[in-house]
Amino acid sequence: MIDFKQELKSYSPIDLDRLLESNLDMPDNLKNSVLLYNKALANIRIKSEDIAIIELKKAISLNPDFCEAINLLGLLYISIGERNKARDCFEKALSNDPNDKKAIEYIKVLDPNYFNSENVKDRHKAKKQKKKVPVAGNNKKAQHSTSRTDKSQIPILGLMKTDVAKYIVGFLAGILVFFLITMIAKSQEPVLDVPNASEDIQINQSDEYEKKYNELLLENKALVEQLEVLNKTAQSYTSLSKLLEIDKQVSEGNYVVAADMIVEFKEAELNDKEIEKYNSLRSRTMEKAAQERYNQGRELYKKKQFAEALEHFDKLITYVDEWKNLNATIYYIGVCHQELNNNEKAIEAFNRVINEYPSSSFAGYSKTRVNSLSHEG
Repeated sequence: MIDFKQELKSYSPIDLDRLLESNLDMPDNLKNSVLLYNKALANIRIKSEDIAIIELKKAISLNPDFCEAINLLGLLYISIGERNKARDCFEKALSNDPNDKKAIEYIKVLDPNYFNSENVKDRHKAKKQKKKVPVAGNNKKAQHSTSRTDKSQIPILGLMKTDVAKYIVGFLAGILVFFLITMIAKSQEPVLDVPNASEDIQINQSDEYEKKYNELLLENKALVEQLEVLNKTAQSYTSLSKLLEIDKQVSEGNYVVAADMIVEFKEAELNDKEIEKYNSLRSRTMEKAAQERYNQGRELYKKKQFAEALEHFDKLITYVDEWKNLNATIYYIGVCHQELNNNEKAIEAFNRVINEYPSSSFAGYSKTRVNSLSHEG
């Protein structure tokens, strides 16, 4: 089984300068296709497969017989899950060169039955139904000569297959010129100026990259906006769910449980309707929950279980800002702290009763305890 990821890594750049040394008259479209092919390989190395696909498509449009580029494009399509497009690429490579070993191997992996006789017959019939285009005899000869050529030359000849006749004429003309020159001046040899591909051919794709970058920025902005909307929606659902749970607890008479949930609730996350519901639940719940906490705390206080009583009293004062027994609650908080030898907090609680409820009986009790603690100190 072929590892397509490893296959991608096995492709190497084509040495264009070396090609030009032996093919001085190579057309610009073929040169550019090689440059694009090499750029695509570089982008594959840096995980920019989308850019590589664009470059390979351009390379193939410049040179439709560029089998290396076609096969590489097919592998890229496999890497992004586009297996049908990959198969089309390999079929195109095979239509250019039926002996293309790589295309044959790749397509066998995609479709093990591809070369079965029945499938071949079906494809043959489909081709017959297409409009026939006359083919010059020279092209057939060129294909035979290509198949007999040394394998190391396949990328070069594949690039130039469409211009075989031109190269033959150029080659013959070159021999004639060389013969004339040697006859005129044997001491002189023609000096060939081989162009530097990297200097002569510059394919500037900065505009394309900038366009791609701007598209990605717009997509990112849209996604961020969608995420904000989804977050708000999620918060709204969460808040509504909590309010419904609180309402359920209130309906069942579990006022303390409901009050604890209300205290932990983040009111800032609510919309107008939810705030109205929240306020309604709070008014129905908090005083009843405070009374339950007060009664439980008093029972524990009488049993001299001061730590447990203190927990109830501390919770109670988070429920209400004003309440009929709030002064008594704060006083009992002070007493519990005093009994637990936390005199500093005890004095703090007693002073609060004295300052906030000066006319209450608990203010008098608090003064007595403060004086007692002061003498002890």
